Amino acid sequence: MKKLMFLLPVAALMAASCSNEEKLESRNAQQQAVSFRPLVDRTRGEAVTLSNLQQFRIFAKGTEALESEFTDIVTDGGDGTWSTQNVHYWNSTAGNETKEAQFTAVYPASLMTAFAATTPLDFSSLANGRDQVDVMAAFNTATKATDADNGVALKFKHALSQIVVRASNKNTDQRKVEIVGVKIANVKTKHTLYLPVAPTNGTAAYTPFSGEPTTPIDMIIKGKAADAVTLTSTAQDIMFDGGGFMVIPQTFTTADAGNLQSSDTYISVLCRIYVKNETTGAWQLVYPYVAEGTTDNGSFAFTSVGISGAWEPGKKYTYTLNFYQGTGGSGTVDPDYTDPTDDPDPDPGNPNDPSEPKQPTPDPENPTPTDPTNPDPTNPDPNPTKVPIFFTVTVDDWTDATDGDFNKVMD
Repeated sequence: MKKLMFLLPVAALMAASCSNEEKLESRNAQQQAVSFRPLVDRTRGEAVTLSNLQQFRIFAKGTEALESEFTDIVTDGGDGTWSTQNVHYWNSTAGNETKEAQFTAVYPASLMTAFAATTPLDFSSLANGRDQVDVMAAFNTATKATDADNGVALKFKHALSQIVVRASNKNTDQRKVEIVGVKIANVKTKHTLYLPVAPTNGTAAYTPFSGEPTTPIDMIIKGKAADAVTLTSTAQDIMFDGGGFMVIPQTFTTADAGNLQSSDTYISVLCRIYVKNETTGAWQLVYPYVAEGTTDNGSFAFTSVGISGAWEPGKKYTYTLNFYQGTGGSGTVDPDYTDPTDDPDPDPGNPNDPSEPKQPTPDPENPTPTDPTNPDPTNPDPNPTKVPIFFTVTVDDWTDATDGDFNKVMD
């Protein structure tokens, strides 16, 4: 695998331009002029917290505990009380106060509209992990006697993993690195999602997926050329919008980090690399290679580093790529070159564009919920023995992963 060290002095680089050209031409696609149309700026891969959670779907079971079983959208009333769009009641029959109901909640609300505890969901993440919304689930049991006054407690657990990539350049005096895109290769995207059957606000573990997912793809994000990130000695986010990749939990390996194969899992960054001319102080582009006598056309190319390990649900994995750290260089040529001109989102923001990634969308909200038992607003409580069901909601914090190799030297 070709390594992109670029440790030669400028004079040697210029004198050996023919040998450099021969070296880089070993992978011709890497040297072709690259141009791309940037994606529109918008928040993607946003992790859900209690502060930005607005609604979810609830499935309520328990014929004796409830006036009737129901499926509905739950919305935040703004005061910490979460209520369904339509009013639903506990069973008011005497003696049923201690009968148990089961409440299963999912986010986003459009994740599923019908539910059976024994039927898992065939789940496919979006091809662009940054477009994938957070997926969460919660479960609890409750009775009228214990939960009618304070609300049914629901604690959401994250089903996906969150991936963020940062980068630094440890030799800013002699090297300049500009980054305008990030790729994670061979991310598996299909699995079977199981909803919790034990209270998620208790001590029971929730395992949303069992076994390994399938269908690996390359996930790519790109920023605007004008907004390319110039690396400094301090690691900085290179996700371009503050988001991250939301991916299915999985394990992955790189057999030989120094000899990446197209089947490996690795991080690849779309970049331009320069070396400083010691005589003039000007920056000379060395990657992607531009033949002597030709014009720098603003092209970018990929350079990569292998990763191994596992991604677990509810954990945030932050990879830091360090260029020119110690005896390190700038990584290796991407073993499965991806042409950045192949824009997977040719018309971003256009909902009628068939190529536009489709976000799950919540069901239309009912701005004025109606009590189905009382259509007469002049008499709001004809049966004072009826007790409406409401919820108190929390969202599990994301855990920063520390049990792995996340500080990568670009060899």
